[in-house]
Amino acid sequence: MCTKPALAVALAAFLLAPLAAVPPADVVMIPVEGEGAKYWPRWRGPSGQGVATGSGYVDKWSDTENVKWKTKLDTTGNGSPIVWANRIFLATGSADGERRGIAAFDRGTGNKLWETYAPDTGNQATNLKNGYASSTPTTDGRLVYAYLGPKGVIAVDFAGKLAWHAPVGPMNAPHGPGGSPLLYKDRIIVFQDHVKGGFIAAFDAKTGARRWWTNRAETTGWGTPIAIRAGARDEIIISSFRAIYAYDPDNGEVLWKVTHPNPEVIPTPVVGHGLVLVSGGRPGPILAVRPGGSGDVTSTHVAWQAPKGAPFVPSPLLYGDELYMLNDQASILTAYDAKSGTVLWQGRLGEVVQSGFSASPVAVDGKLFFTNDEGETFVVKAGKTFELLHVNKVSDPMLASPAMVDGTWYFRTPFHLMAVGVSAQDKPNFAGTWRAPSGSDRWTITVEGSKMTVTYTVAGNSASTVYLLDGTPSKNNLGKGGVEIEQTYTSKWEGNVLVTTIVSGNSSRTERRSIETDGTMKVGSTITVDGKPLTPPPLVLTKIGERK
Repeated sequence: MCTKPALAVALAAFLLAPLAAVPPADVVMIPVEGEGAKYWPRWRGPSGQGVATGSGYVDKWSDTENVKWKTKLDTTGNGSPIVWANRIFLATGSADGERRGIAAFDRGTGNKLWETYAPDTGNQATNLKNGYASSTPTTDGRLVYAYLGPKGVIAVDFAGKLAWHAPVGPMNAPHGPGGSPLLYKDRIIVFQDHVKGGFIAAFDAKTGARRWWTNRAETTGWGTPIAIRAGARDEIIISSFRAIYAYDPDNGEVLWKVTHPNPEVIPTPVVGHGLVLVSGGRPGPILAVRPGGSGDVTSTHVAWQAPKGAPFVPSPLLYGDELYMLNDQASILTAYDAKSGTVLWQGRLGEVVQSGFSASPVAVDGKLFFTNDEGETFVVKAGKTFELLHVNKVSDPMLASPAMVDGTWYFRTPFHLMAVGVSAQDKPNFAGTWRAPSGSDRWTITVEGSKMTVTYTVAGNSASTVYLLDGTPSKNNLGKGGVEIEQTYTSKWEGNVLVTTIVSGNSSRTERRSIETDGTMKVGSTITVDGKPLTPPPLVLTKIGERK
């Protein structure tokens, strides 16, 4: 005869066994698409996870090395910059917190263009390290949105005119608010836990009208919501006081939650491999959750967990198959296999300083970048072994995370906004005559201002192509089988790499041209025909009259 405890064990085994056997649904962080994908329009960029695409980003800088410009800021702040087209936007706050708003800067020069403040609806004390400008704005290219704590949510246009203001009421948030707004479809979503009554709410992006408001009982929290797609369902995820919640983006109803013991949570989750990967704050746990459930799924939807080593302030970084968690209480970086939670390696980043890291890490071009509060950036090679490549140092503190667009880094320190990358005078000069190492074909290149002409000669026959290096499209008619084919060339710089997109009919080619350390010119191409990509071997050219 089966006893009740034995029956319960058998039933639990029956219920849990199918879950382990079913592969996770397709789960992704919903990225920024369209025009915004070219820029850095929100907290942690278009991916929402601190991962930049492209190449040409320098990995070394200092107060003077690779600094394109540097602008002194009127007030201090720790919120990260965002970028759209030729504008940089920051959340700002006066020293006493009486004024909070959004400021715009010219991306090419760093010059301040305007600053717009929210209507004065309230104030509260804040932690010295937090300050009054810790939130990161977001933009859809039409309006710029910022969450400013007790002063509510504001939207301004690109000329700085206030479009709308949505109050959120008085609050008492320990250490002050710090989360950033999420732009999801046509609404702005904000969450704030505080003593006087926490909430998560959605506002119409065009008008500021409240779409929905869900009260929360939790009292502390500084996180930022994310939007994920779990199979056929979108979910708004927040990592918060003793629980991870998923909300319905259309009405604010709770879909599921996973509980944990930690009352203080700051980091933003990352998403991949069918999992939502979460830092439960100081000292842990780290949780890997399968989304898509219903109700309290703590006992059924946690794929793996680690009891300690979680970041207190910086968000985790997912890059490829590896999950990187920085224990900012001990300056220890740990790499996990994201799917299983297996520890791959650990490495120390500088001296042990409690709460010594605030900026969230970023990744690009096979490298990871972790910046501490003292202005040191530790450059680590991504992968299954620990390799610290070098450390960059600036004299300003750094608590904000960088923005990255077209080969340029944009850093906000408490005192400055600065651009880091290869400046115009350091761009490679392709002028000269070049040939393939084992061929007689020649490429003769002339450069006049922003116009580069490439003349290709083979067997005495020549054809010329015009590249405009300032981003202006150029038309080139090329002969093929006795027929003239019009192609459009559009070029832009990504650091010291010239990236040209060539479009003709239903085919396109992306060409990446750079000067290598040995003096050769490397021209890599990706060809797309009817949506199918093809990557031929790169062309390597040697300058005639110069040693290889």
